[in-house]
Amino acid sequence: MNFFKKMLILTILLSFIGCSKNAYVRTIEKGYSKSKENPSVYIQNSDKYIYTKKKIKYSVYESQHFLVLKENKKTQEKKLYLALKYRGDEWLYMNGLDLISNDTSHMDFMARKLNTAFWRDKSNLVGSIEEYIAFTLKPQEIDALKKMVDNNQGEIKYYSEVDNRSVTTIITAEEIQNMSEILDLYFK
Repeated sequence: MNFFKKMLILTILLSFIGCSKNAYVRTIEKGYSKSKENPSVYIQNSDKYIYTKKKIKYSVYESQHFLVLKENKKTQEKKLYLALKYRGDEWLYMNGLDLISNDTSHMDFMARKLNTAFWRDKSNLVGSIEEYIAFTLKPQEIDALKKMVDNNQGEIKYYSEVDNRSVTTIITAEEIQNMSEILDLYFK
């Protein structure tokens, strides 16, 4: 009986953790204010960094694809983050992705755990699965993203770490436009 009590407590605890605000949302969504120059651009201004992103209204049930620009105030060094939310009916446990446009560029998440600022969270909200990930882009990945934006169309194919499953999501025209504006700020 002691085992069943422990399992019940663990299940309740995991449910609570899964439904609480996750690290991705706190990191990506918290503390942004609208830009005075362009109200569709959101900025988070800390002591050391300025984070910039474009925000659009998403349904809770949609996948999301957007860029976040991080700029060091002292050195003006810029880093570009790709932020993604996958929604589905079952866990995917993202292991990597292909950025698909005219060319295909592969990004392996497991390799990034060793050397990149990387965060990932999985939560079970609103009756389906959400998986979040955001990571800095390497120069060749920024080039691939720029080509996709220039083509005005793109897809992301996610790969699972537990089996041979994969899922493809379409990047919307509005998301591509938002990525274009953040890329313009990055190259400025």
